[in-house]
Amino acid sequence: MASPAPPEPFTNSAFLAHLHSVVSPQETQPLIAQMLTILGEPDPAVAEALASIAMRRQSHLDLVQWAKRLEPHAWRNRLGVAAVKFWAAQTLVTTVLRPTVFDPNQIYPTGLSKALEAGAEGLYDLGQSQFDGLVLLGMDLVAWMIGRGLQRVALLESPIGNTVPVQFIAELAKSRGLTVETVQWNAPRNDRAKRGRTVEESAAICGAETKGFDLVVLVDECLTGTRFLKLFDALVDPVGKDRLLPIAMLFQDPRRGDLTKHPKRASLIKKVEAQGKLLGYPQCHVVFSPQRPFQFDGEWSIWESPVIWGDSDLIAGKRKVNLTFMLIDHFKDIIVDLSQHNSVFLPHLTNAWSLDEKGRSFAFAPGLVQSIFESLCRDLPLEPFRDELWAKAKERFPEDYNGSLGAMSHTGVGERYEWLRTAFIEEASRRVGEQRAGMLSIGLQI
Repeated sequence: MASPAPPEPFTNSAFLAHLHSVVSPQETQPLIAQMLTILGEPDPAVAEALASIAMRRQSHLDLVQWAKRLEPHAWRNRLGVAAVKFWAAQTLVTTVLRPTVFDPNQIYPTGLSKALEAGAEGLYDLGQSQFDGLVLLGMDLVAWMIGRGLQRVALLESPIGNTVPVQFIAELAKSRGLTVETVQWNAPRNDRAKRGRTVEESAAICGAETKGFDLVVLVDECLTGTRFLKLFDALVDPVGKDRLLPIAMLFQDPRRGDLTKHPKRASLIKKVEAQGKLLGYPQCHVVFSPQRPFQFDGEWSIWESPVIWGDSDLIAGKRKVNLTFMLIDHFKDIIVDLSQHNSVFLPHLTNAWSLDEKGRSFAFAPGLVQSIFESLCRDLPLEPFRDELWAKAKERFPEDYNGSLGAMSHTGVGERYEWLRTAFIEEASRRVGEQRAGMLSIGLQI
């Protein structure tokens, strides 16, 4: 009797193929028109032009969800309307414009600029008190620098949120005739050498790069003050007490209780004011008003971030992350998670690989995934595997590791991902064999 033919292997995931498929302009144009109408741009030609930009199904699903969320509501007050304008603009940026945002040759319809400006105005209306506070801070700082007769000033731009204040202060200072330069300092959160470049090592480099400036300004948003204290302590010696001016912008977060009573806040205020007194600056901590609640869908809501310009894809923040190293750690966390019986990622993995493009169904036996990944965690072993990938990534992308990479194009992102995919599979194959390395790549959807 002839033996049965072996089962055909799984081809491509039908679910992932669906998410990456391109949606027709006929499906996207009405949703784009809805967003533009919210922003005061009803011209159908603008929606038609934007709908011609190819959109994948995954982005289309996000667009559909936001279109539903932003539908008119009877119980929406003035600030709620302002929030809707901003969210509509952000939705256009993160879904419609996503494929072209790195393309300098892309030509957009003229009505788009006006629509995005309306979104920015909505954000200003929602957080006017905080924007006004930033204006006062900038005016006071620039007036002080002019009074001191400073020739060259460096403004440190950190990777986690102070881009808007730094850009505003820089433009204001330049308009008053000051020579101001923005120095990008990609300060890592890490303070342990084993996990990569430490904040102290990065601060030493920053100190060397700013030696030619009369003043170095560190201005950033603070909640508890812990992060700002760590940055200040790392910088004060390399830059010098006679040149480092720290300005802590203090915000409240109602979801975290009364931060004015946090012990680190008192320590922060004491330390920065002592430094300000040394330099003759009158106030090195500025307290910002909390966000106002608003009615969006009938319920009273608060803004997603305690800082009105923080944590938004539309804000001019240049998020400088160590992408390759972040992905390595993320992959490691997924492997650990899939070895657990209460895995967070397992339902997503099961869904993605339950049906292939030929219509064939597949299912994992109960406990199979957990046992496979539990043995992989043991046999790699995981920590040395992660450390080896970090070492290779450090050699391949030294600017990422050092924090000196100012910006990253779409091509740069793709280059890093492809390099990591190849390096990951090669290193895993060397440790556990090609077949089990293939299981890893499937589990991580690399």
